[in-house]
Amino acid sequence: MSIKRKTAAIHVSRLENEVILAVVILYVLLSAALLAIHHMQPDEVETQTSSTSPSHGSYSIAAASTPSRREAATTTSQSVRDHMLALGFEDVCCIEQSGSGYKAAGLKAGVVWRVTLDADLKSVTTVPLRDAP
Repeated sequence: MSIKRKTAAIHVSRLENEVILAVVILYVLLSAALLAIHHMQPDEVETQTSSTSPSHGSYSIAAASTPSRREAATTTSQSVRDHMLALGFEDVCCIEQSGSGYKAAGLKAGVVWRVTLDADLKSVTTVPLRDAP
């Protein structure tokens, strides 16, 4: 025969239950509000943000008035192309930003050259890649 001892009952704090319940209710309310905002936004309105992160640059409110990074890169690559054409290169291609300058390839006097330009297009370094076919 075993003797059963009385153990003290574990009382769960009523305040702890109320806090947990309040947090769950707050989470559900915030989720419902964000979901409602998401579905109420019209499809034809472009999404905008006030974030200053560079990764959100195309969504920013200021992006509508300023050229996008892609447009700026196109403008810059066009100026690199124009500068290389002025230096006598033909068939300029493969323009890419490299550090603070640019790299490109171009044909000059029957030789394909790898051209490195600094940011202000004043310093030009050329390396022959191969003879053109």
